[in-house]
Amino acid sequence: MPSSNAVPDGPVTIAADRADVLAQLTAAGIDEGALALRLLFPHAPHSAGCAARLRETLRASVAVRLGPDQAVSADMSGGLDSTSLCFLAAEQGPL
Repeated sequence: MPSSNAVPDGPVTIAADRADVLAQLTAAGIDEGALALRLLFPHAPHSAGCAARLRETLRASVAVRLGPDQAVSADMSGGLDSTSLCFLAAEQGPL
């Protein structure tokens, strides 16, 4: 009968329902920043570089659509997309 402390010979899949337990089982630390990001935004890009590139692309897209001396309005649903776009538009000047 194998011991509960036996070390497997090859790769083993380990699953846990808590990050702290999984970290203990794999002798890894918890990256609290990455964990928080995954909990808040499950589909967020894995790389900070991707997030910065997306932000700059959105910022440029909003700037192109806002002409000088134009009245700007927005219908906000309260979701993250409309709120984010309104903040990016506000960066371009008074709305």
